[in-house]
Amino acid sequence: LSAGVFDDLTELGTLGLANNQLASLPLGVFADLAPTG
Repeated sequence: LSAGVFDDLTELGTLGLANNQLASLPLGVFADLAPTG
C-alpha cells in the first residue's frame, strides 16, 4: 500500500470509530435513564 492509501484508510477508520462512539452515546443515555426490569 502507498502512504496515501494508508493515510486514507487511517482517516476512514478514525471517522468510523468517532461515528460509532457518537452513535452509542444516545443509546447509553437512554439505557441509563430507562427503568430497569
